[in-house]
Amino acid sequence: MSVGRRSFLAATGAALGAATLSGSAIAGTPSSRVSETIPPKVARKAAELKRRQVAGSGKFTDWANATLGKPRPFYMPALEDASEKYVRTAYVFPVRKKDEEVGYITTSAHRSREPVLEYSTGTSPTQKLVSAEATVAQQADLSAGHPIYTGGIAYGLEVGGSQVLNVQDGSVSHLRAGSPGELQFTGTDSEHRWELVQDGTYGEDRTYGTEGISPTDGNLAGVPVWTETDSGNADSTSIGTGADSWNKWDGCTPISASMIIGFHENVYSWQDDERESIIDRLHQKMETNVGGSTPPLELVLNLDGNVSGPGDLVASPMVDGIEDYTEGDNDYSASQHINTGLEFVMSETEQDSRPFMLNLTGGGRVEDYPPDEDTYDQHSVCVVGYNNDGTDIVAELEIHDTWDSSEHILSYGNWFAHSSITVSAD
Repeated sequence: MSVGRRSFLAATGAALGAATLSGSAIAGTPSSRVSETIPPKVARKAAELKRRQVAGSGKFTDWANATLGKPRPFYMPALEDASEKYVRTAYVFPVRKKDEEVGYITTSAHRSREPVLEYSTGTSPTQKLVSAEATVAQQADLSAGHPIYTGGIAYGLEVGGSQVLNVQDGSVSHLRAGSPGELQFTGTDSEHRWELVQDGTYGEDRTYGTEGISPTDGNLAGVPVWTETDSGNADSTSIGTGADSWNKWDGCTPISASMIIGFHENVYSWQDDERESIIDRLHQKMETNVGGSTPPLELVLNLDGNVSGPGDLVASPMVDGIEDYTEGDNDYSASQHINTGLEFVMSETEQDSRPFMLNLTGGGRVEDYPPDEDTYDQHSVCVVGYNNDGTDIVAELEIHDTWDSSEHILSYGNWFAHSSITVSAD
């Protein structure tokens, strides 16, 4: 794959579904913006306001009367012209009830990003980071560095000074420098919302109901939430709960797509063999490699070897893989959409009543990859709901993240670029 083609993939948000943080640079704002780092005290206020908003509703019942623990800061390497070597990008606050951790809230550490980036009932990235640090400490040839976060839901640990270990799935990829300002947030709006945090009015107009599966306005019941549970590295592939011929991780793209297929086929999370069969077949049909990375969409080049625009895109292995799934009761068609807006999200989940796949780039300069490097800064999730009540509060997406079965709410725009794949069942 040429450098030019990699650059275009980043610009369009073409999805690969590799659960990695490689090339984790966010191009953008001048280094002077580094001085706009949010102090922990203000970030805690944003996290506490969010906890109060959702506490006791939906799957956040345990957050009522809970408290926030000590935050762990996350970083990214700064660009060469920056005044500091590392830029603080986020704080992860554990949500605790008595002596038990019942989730976490990730806030921004920079004024150019939304106050709350993600929150979940799952195990906090801080806990996973501690485990990763302990593992690295046992290896004499490796040294652990800064916790790394650039956007999305991928949290990492700097290892050896030049790589980043994804604490979610254990993948290792290249560490790249960047600046925190060019996620798909609107800088002015983000800064205004930080003013609302200071005033204590951030999210005060937002109320959450207790009905349904989530605190979102538009949500879908019946979408399974799962990850893979079978093992890998067998001599041959066993479709279903048996061991696979590839590594243990089936890949975030086939797992995301499997939840969509499971929704249409009425397969439930506890149906182990049915679940693993869908995932395994999609892994094969999508040409996912042994490490869990799914190829990008193919491009048609014009005569001078350049890509002229999104109209040059042709079907991707992701789309083809879904359409080639013929083992169910339905026939499937799929389409890929580049950098879709909020109206698209609302239409898919509310009007069309169907989940879709979101392929998000955490913020990588793809053109910085070595020509022979086959890892990408992208991750696929299944979108099942949204929060957009028309007020000043940024929209949020309810996602199934493929790594666990917990509730995850992701701030809309918390990525560098994205594409979406819609699926119809006939």
